[in-house]
Amino acid sequence: MTVTLLHMLYNLFMDEFAERVSAIPAHMSDIPAVLFADDVLLSAKSPEGLQRLMDVSTNWAKERGMTWSTEKDKSEILESEETRGNTFKLAHRELNQVNEGYIPRRVPIGRGRN
Repeated sequence: MTVTLLHMLYNLFMDEFAERVSAIPAHMSDIPAVLFADDVLLSAKSPEGLQRLMDVSTNWAKERGMTWSTEKDKSEILESEETRGNTFKLAHRELNQVNEGYIPRRVPIGRGRN
């Protein structure tokens, strides 16, 4: 596989994103984000912590003139006793909750997409 300038720029952006979400206090999340290629998994110990991570993610993208795409691919929250009854938003859009054991699809990020 050939590494292109686009790949390097993407990695620089995502490294900065990882640093930003890693700054979330440890009492909210042991491992706040897992990044693989263009997939992002956010993890928190509480509904409040999860929403905080999504707010940080939204602000990070907005500062760079980017948005998280919540329409192209479905963005979902794994439902648990802790999350049931809560509303979660990413990029000001409410996300669906699905049953535990379901593997969510990716949430791509792109410039100028809503």
